[in-house]
Parts: sequence; C-alpha cells; structure tokens
Amino acid sequence: MWRRFGPNELAAPATTCGPTCAAKCTATCARPGSLPAGTNPSRRPGSSGASAMQSASCRNSGALIAAALALALSLGGCGRGDVSSAKSAPPSGTELAELDRGVGLMGQFDFAGAHDVFAGLASRHPDWYEARFDLAVATLNRQQAGDERAAGEQTRALLKERPDDLRALYLLGLMTLRTSPKDAEPLLRRVVDGDPHDAYAKYFLAQSLLSQGRADAALALFDEAIALDPRLRSAQYGASQALSRLARTTEAAARLEQFQLLRNNPLARLAEFKYTRMGAKAEAINAARSESRAPAPSGALFAEPVPLRAGPATSTRPVASAADIDGDGQLDLFLPGGRGGRSQVLLRVGDRFEAHPEHPLARFADVEFAAWGDIDNDGLTDVLLCRSGTSPLLVRQAPRGRWTAADVPALRRLGEARDCQIFDADNDGSLDIFVVTRAGERVLLSNNGDAAFRPLTDRLPRPARADDAIQTLATDLDNGRRLALIVLHARGPHEVLEQDGLWNWRSAPGFDAFVREPALAVVAADLQARGEPDLLTLTPEFAVRRWTRGSDGSWAAATIIPRSSPPDGVRAQLAAADLDGDGRPDLIATSGHGLSAWRLRGATVERMFTLTDETMTAWTLTTLDDKGPALIIHHRDGSVTLRRPGPGRFGYALLTLSGRDDKATSSRSNASGIGARVAARIEGRWVVQDSLRDSSGPGQSLTPIAIGLGGAHAIDYVSIDWSDGVFQTELALAGATSHRIAETQRQLSSCPLVFAWNGDRYAFVSDILGVGGIGYLLAPGQYAPPRPRENFLLPDLALQPRDGRYLIKIGEPMEEAAYIDSVRLVAHDLPPGWNVVLDERMRVGGPEVTGRPFYFRREALPIKAVNDRGEDVTVVLREADGKAGDPGSRDARFIGRLARDHVLTLEFATDLDAAPGQPLLVADGWIEYPYSQTMFAAWQAGADYRAPTLEAKGSDGRWRTLLKEFGYPAGMPRRMAMPLPRLPAGTRSLRLRTNQEIYWDRLSVAWAEPSAAVQHALPLAAAEVRPMGFPRRSTGPQRQPSYDLGRIAPLWDTRIQSGLYTAFGRVDELVADDDDALAIIGPGEQVHLEFEAALAPLSQGWSRRFVLETHGWAKDMDLYTRDGDSIAPLPVTGKDAARRDRLNNKYNTRFASGR
Repeated sequence: MWRRFGPNELAAPATTCGPTCAAKCTATCARPGSLPAGTNPSRRPGSSGASAMQSASCRNSGALIAAALALALSLGGCGRGDVSSAKSAPPSGTELAELDRGVGLMGQFDFAGAHDVFAGLASRHPDWYEARFDLAVATLNRQQAGDERAAGEQTRALLKERPDDLRALYLLGLMTLRTSPKDAEPLLRRVVDGDPHDAYAKYFLAQSLLSQGRADAALALFDEAIALDPRLRSAQYGASQALSRLARTTEAAARLEQFQLLRNNPLARLAEFKYTRMGAKAEAINAARSESRAPAPSGALFAEPVPLRAGPATSTRPVASAADIDGDGQLDLFLPGGRGGRSQVLLRVGDRFEAHPEHPLARFADVEFAAWGDIDNDGLTDVLLCRSGTSPLLVRQAPRGRWTAADVPALRRLGEARDCQIFDADNDGSLDIFVVTRAGERVLLSNNGDAAFRPLTDRLPRPARADDAIQTLATDLDNGRRLALIVLHARGPHEVLEQDGLWNWRSAPGFDAFVREPALAVVAADLQARGEPDLLTLTPEFAVRRWTRGSDGSWAAATIIPRSSPPDGVRAQLAAADLDGDGRPDLIATSGHGLSAWRLRGATVERMFTLTDETMTAWTLTTLDDKGPALIIHHRDGSVTLRRPGPGRFGYALLTLSGRDDKATSSRSNASGIGARVAARIEGRWVVQDSLRDSSGPGQSLTPIAIGLGGAHAIDYVSIDWSDGVFQTELALAGATSHRIAETQRQLSSCPLVFAWNGDRYAFVSDILGVGGIGYLLAPGQYAPPRPRENFLLPDLALQPRDGRYLIKIGEPMEEAAYIDSVRLVAHDLPPGWNVVLDERMRVGGPEVTGRPFYFRREALPIKAVNDRGEDVTVVLREADGKAGDPGSRDARFIGRLARDHVLTLEFATDLDAAPGQPLLVADGWIEYPYSQTMFAAWQAGADYRAPTLEAKGSDGRWRTLLKEFGYPAGMPRRMAMPLPRLPAGTRSLRLRTNQEIYWDRLSVAWAEPSAAVQHALPLAAAEVRPMGFPRRSTGPQRQPSYDLGRIAPLWDTRIQSGLYTAFGRVDELVADDDDALAIIGPGEQVHLEFEAALAPLSQGWSRRFVLETHGWAKDMDLYTRDGDSIAPLPVTGKDAARRDRLNNKYNTRFASGR
C-alpha cells in the first residue's frame, strides 16, 4: 500500500527527517535505517540485518527522479506522439467488460487482482491506452517488491507516446513528489496548466513548493484548490502550515479551525498517497464508450388520483403514514380515522392496496397519526398511535401479525399529542420516543430495551413558557452523530436542544433568531449536497425560510419561497424530498393553492408542481416504490386519495437500512436504521440524505431512502454513517430496485494487535493493553480505571528469528488510538519438564495483577466438566485449540452479555489443596467485549455484567466462594493465570459462573514453584512507526478473530481521533523506557519492533518461551468513551515531565483527524 500521509504531512514540521529539514528532505528513505514511503512490510522479501528496514524502491529513487525530470523537460511543448506501432485488434465487448471488472476490483482495493486483469489486457492489446494506464495504477498501488519502479517505467512509456497526457504526467508527478518535491514540480505544473480546474493537482503542486520552502507560492495554490473544492480538507491544513511558515499565526489558526470544522462532514476529503485519495487522475479508468444515458424526463410529476378510502368525514385532520406492516417486504398504508373514526389498514398486493378491516390496528379508534419503528429490535415493526383527545398508545408486534397495546405509564399520563417521533435519542441502539402535546408538554422516553421506558423529561431544560407545542424535529445539526431536538411552539419561543451524550440536554447556541421567529413547520435538508444540513421553516404567511449556519456558528434566515394567502382548514405542512429523481431535494409545502412544490437551483426557485384542491385537509409525501415519492391526500369528506409518481422523473434506487444483522442476531444501531445518514456518489456528484423524517409530520412513516439517479443507471458507491458511529461503504448499487443494507457487525475497537514473524510470515497473535483502555464507560459518570501494563505470553513457536532479529508489529486496524510507552521482549528459558504462565487478567476483583511469571511442572486437567445445561464439555476444555465450550445463548440486546449465567463445574482426580506450591487457575480463552455505548444501554436497562466468580467444594460437600468476580482473559485469545487462595480441605471440584460472553478454551489448575528458569531481556534494535493498512479480518464461529497481514486494504471505513500522532520513522527512544513519552498510532498504522536475537543455544531438554512486556494505553471513538474524539489529554503516570515533554514534542508532530 501507499504510504499514508497526514492531511499535509509533506508540509508538516515533522517528516521522518526531523522537524527542520522539510524543505531539504521529505523522503523517508533518505534517513538510514528507516522504511521508505509506501513499502508494505508484510510483502518485503528477506534482507540482511543491516538493511532490514530499507527497500529497493528507495535505492532506485535516484534513477526514477532523474528519468522523470529528464522526461518532463524533454516532453515540454511536444505535440502528441505516435501511439505504439504494435497495433492490435480493437478490444472486444468481453474485454471491455473485463476492463470494467478490473476498475471495480481497484475500487475494492484488490490491487493484485486488478493488476492481473490489466496485465492480461495490456499484453493482448499493447496499444490500448486505458489498459496500460490502469496497469500502471494497479502496479503502483499493489506495492510488491519492484512495483514502484515498474509503475514508473510503465508511466514513462505512456508519456513517450502521449507526451501531453495529463493522467500520466500526474501519476509520475505523484511518484516523484514522494521522493523529490523539486523534481515533481515541473510534472505537476504541466498538469495544472493543462487542467486549471483540478483541485488535487493544485494541492500536490502546492505541497512540492512548500517542501522547497516557497510558502508564499504554496499558499496561493492551496487557496486555489480550496476555491475549486471547498471540501478538500487537506488544502485548509496546507494553507495553515504555509501561513505558519510565513509567521502569520492568527490566520494559520483560523485555517486550522476550518480544517477541524470539516472533520465530520461526510463529503469532506483528505488528499493522501492512497488510492481514491490522490485525485481522479490517479485512479483507474474505464474505456471511452458511448453511454446510453436516459433523456430528461417529461410529463407530470404525479399521476392522477386514485381513491384509497371513501370516508366518513371527521372533525379533525388525520394524516396517513406508510410502513411494511405485515413484513412481506412491500410498503403498506395506514389511514387514521380521526376523532370518532376507525383507522384503515391497506396492505399492498402487487401494484394495488387491499383494505383489511379486521386487522388489529384497524380496531383502534380516534387515531390522528402514527409513528413506525422496531421498538424492541426484534425485526418486527411496531407503532405509536397518537389519538384525538387522549394519550398516545404504543402497539407492539410480537410475534408477526399479533399486535398488542403496551402499558407505558409515562405515555398513559399524557394528553393529546400534537406530534411525535421515534428515533435513537441517546445512541444506545434502541429507539426512543419523543412526544409534544397540545398542553405544551415535551416528553422524551428512553427505551430500556426490555419493554420498559424511562422518562427523561427532567433532563430537558424548562421551556420559557408552557403553551401549545405544534411540532418536533430530531436532526443532526453538526454531523456530530448526536441528534438535536427542535420544538416549535404556537406562540413561541421555539426550542433547539442539544445533548452531551449522558441524558443531559441544553439550549443550543446560535439559534437566537430562529427561536424568536414564528413558524408553523420545520424540516432539515442538505439542499446543496454540502454535507451540512439547512433548516427550512414555514411561516404563518406560508412563506418558506431557509436557515443556514454562519462562520460564527449563528443561524440566519433568507426567504426562498414567497408568502401566499393562508389556506383554510388545511394542516400547515412542509417536506423536503427529491420529486424528479435528479438527486437534489425539492420543497413541498402547504400553500394558498392547496399544495405546491418548488425546485431549488442555487439562488433560483422554480415552481414545479401545484395542486389546487379546496377539499384537502392534510397530505403525506411517502416513498412506496422505486418510482420515488407518492402523495396521499386527505379530504374534508373523509376520503383519501393516492397520487402515484408520474412519468416526469428520473429513476431511483431505494435503500432499506437496518442496524440488525439477522446472521449475527445482534445489533448496535436500531433495527429500523432510523438516524443513519447516507452520501451516495453518482457519476461524480453527491446525493446526501438520512433516514430521519423528511417532513414536518405529524407522525412518521418507515420507508426506504429514495436516491434519485439523475439518469444514471446505478450508484457508484454509498457511504453510510450509522447512528452508533459505524462508517460503512457499499459499492455499485443498481437503480430501479430496492437494496436492503444491514449494518456491518464488525469490531470497531478492541486493543492494539500483535503480529509476530513466525519464520514464514507475520502472523496474527492476539491483542494487548485491553487492560489499559482510557475512558471506558461503566455507568454515567463512572469510568473503568486503566492499568497501563500488560505482559503477554506469546504462544509456543509464534516467534522465530529473521536475519538475526525477532520482529514484532503492534498495529491498529480499528477505530482507535494506541499510546505505546514501552515494549520489552523477554525470553524465558525453562528446564526440562517446566512451563510458565503469567499473572495476568482483566481484574475486576480478587488479588492485584502483578504480571510476574509463575513457573510450574505439575498441572491438573479436569477429568469431567459439565455446563449449566448439563452438557459434558470435558474434551473441549482439556486442549487449547481455539474450540471453546459453548457459553450459551446471548442477550440480543447487549453485546458481550449472555441471556443466562454460564456455569462450568470442573471435577479433578486429586485433591487440589494437597499438592506442594501455590495453586493457580490457568485459563485459555477470549471475551466478546461490550463497548461504552453498550455499557450505557445495559446500565439504563438495569442489566449488569457479572465477571467470573470461582467457587470450590471441599470434602464436606459445601460450595464456598473463593474469588468473587475476579476477572477474565483481557481480550482476544490468550492464556491467563491467577493465584488461588487457600482451598477447602479435599477440594476436587471447582465452579465458574458468569454472564459475560467468555469463551473458555482450556482450564486447568497448576502449582507454581521455585525454578531454575532463566530470563533474558533482548535488546531493542529498532523501532519505527509505519503505515500498515487494514489487514483482512475473519471471525470464527465462536467470535474468535483473526487478521491476515498478507491481505491489506489501504483504506477502511474508519474515523480518526483528532490530534497529534507520532511522525512516521524511527522511535527507538520513545518505546525503550516507561517514561510517559508515547508512540501514538491511529487506524491503519503500526509500531514495527526489532529485537536482537543473540541468544545462546538451549541445553538439551530445555525450552524457550517469549513474553512481550508492554506499557501503554488505548482509546476508542465510541460516543460514550470519555474524550473519545481526540488524542488529548495524553495519559501520564507521573514520570519526569521534562523528559516526557521533550520527547513528545520531538516526535508527536503529525496531525490527523476526521476520516
């Protein structure tokens, strides 16, 4: 993989060469003993000890630079050269499709597979430009030995034939920039001259100038890049660095703030030396061909009305909604009857709707509107019915087709609701309920996940006045993953409430003007696909106002749709949805005409649809199929009509999102996918939507997200931000169909991983420093104290020497940061017949953990082991083979928690208290860790996690508690040991009990004794922070993880904590001692360690085991992890502050944030 730079690392003060030489030396290979940029260490061939951290690409960089410079100068001003004389037949349709497949493989980061495809095509068609260019791109990104040089040669060959080809110039310019910014300048300047609208080309040219010390010229180019692409975050950071070099510190700070403000924008991008982040000219291309793009649609937006219901009339104005009521995958309709009337359920059959008067939901009277969602995350849709003159009613579906009213005391006490929404207010994975009433009440009910709700109304600030609340809106105003609540009041002032993540809401700043201005309805929408929401309000004069956030954080409004005469007897409603399928939201509002729709194009507003209907009382805009939004209209006589989509639209792709993975039988986001945000990329443009309500209501449908394709045939890719913080990408979604997308139930965080050279490859071993987690939430205001020390016993034969050194990697392939203080490798030479274990575990109770070795020569395995279900698991627990005893059914609500206690009763052949030595419980196993978010959700439901408790039964037959909740194996597969207290006389039975999802692989009792074992601390030969990429993860049937460092993706759907990381390069003095000076790495990075393997041969019968002694911390980005968004504050243990600060300031200079 390519080297991962920070947002502007070439311009940053800390390259591998040190803080002052950026203008002279930006190549990491220029420093002896450091790894060249872009090298994938896992693919590196064998080398001598002296060159163990170098590569051929560095040795060949001089030749590459000279050739590139000579080529750039010789080609300047040339006309287009002749194409290769090796003519071949035109590629066939099959070969064109094969080229497309290779481009798709590049998009999936399968560079090796794409390389093979392009190489075959280029060999058969040596004059096929696209195949040859794509081969160069794939070769460069594959990064096997010699690939970088080969990619340079391939690119130069293209330039000999096409001297003015901007793609080839750009690709060669980037390769040269990584090693010689000065020589890259003429190549990149020709690209900028040839295409002055390419923001990436200007950015990288600015980088080359800044690295040469030409900050003024670089600043001008950074600003031009920003003007061309305001969402290119790296250009803001580059401008900040240039301004710092010019001693314009105030302006530099302002640019850095702009860089930070963009970090959560889903459309913001970083420029890095990684595929898809170097600009379009460095990406594989499809062959030029004529595209059969659909013509602009003509005809009506909506079809003629068809009746859904004939009546009867009601004195109120009910509002219809849509959801998959019967679970058949098709959207159905719910038509409330209003005051005194019965509701109607219309189930879809093919292309029509059939009334089911005997449906359980049709029996509820006085319903005005409904809100739909899977309240209990069981895969079945539930509904909140809001009724006229009385309290709302929650109706659950379980099992499928059986609907039962739930008793929710906090709802029972309410009066008539004016609006309601269902969404995950506290990001705990379950749907909560928010209701506003005619009396001005605002009631937020937190879902405990166990059919009970906790009222949180006392956590909301008291309103300025208690009067008629007319609408609520839940929306993410700052892309911070926490939803704000907006409440409109009939006589004002309105409320805009933000939360701190622990059930505390406060008035949001910047809304002084908004809360004072009268409004009848409000919606949120990203009108310009900027990645930032706007607020739109419907005024009492039925004008539409657009509210946007200014640079100072305050929201200001402009009228975008003029006022109209107020209609009589019609609900004031507003919605934002793509009516014509062009990918941009349009506005639909109640107006003096009845209902009108407007198309927004920059500063212009165009009326696109008007429905004049004096009988209309309310309307619902909802998506029922892949033709886009349909319109349901209620009339004064009680009738309801449906206007389906008309022919005047482009096509759509439908996305049905779910946080529930049926295969995993678990979820982290709510099963309905409510609150997820999507950014779809379609032929170079963005479409941004979310799964929250897109109308002012009242009530809430549960329907797919409709992505207008604008005439394209498919979505290139879609990025999904789930409500729990998971970031997920899906590729190539066809149009004119519906796609069901479940949240990837992947591990977002754990602890740093350990890979060791086993004589053949770098193999995954386990993780470390789970005991050193920072900010891990146990309950609101309560965080687990980290223990920044863990010793890890490497499995036998896991570590073998290579060229006289032992090689170990500590990597971060997840959404977290590792703070590595020190690492030591200690060899334990054991006499014949002896073994070693470590006093290690995640301690909850029991004796303190020391990490010291226990040597033993006697060990007892159980002769019988029975679990709580009466199953004999003896054979399973006698061997550490990665096949653990089944812990039992899991609690589907909470990750890492069992539905009932897992109990293991172990019987031994001899009295455990009679053997000499200190008895030890020795356990192999692993645990499924809950996240901070999970702990919060479990806390609110009163569901505890009980760590293992150990009991013993003596000869008297009584069970006694030896150690209550003593702890567990601290992460992925590992061996732990714990000294046991005095055992009852005649103990032959032990019992373990826990409700944590722990997989016990092997259990035994050993007796520690003094031994002649010898310890050897191996000298640290080299330590280096490097890019690593993201090794492919696989998960076994019992959740045991494995990572393949030979199959690496350069990018992953991950966020990066904001702050200063360690610059790439040698960090020996950072990790040599426990001194609070930290090697800090983030996602896709590693600390590569080499220890001298100068050990004497073992005497006959002796054996050797290795222990990795680590000191450090880890911190993830869970929404409930304390300070999870930032690297700071740095953890400390009270060591010498002067040394700590000196080393941290010297090495930790690489800024990163965002995604």
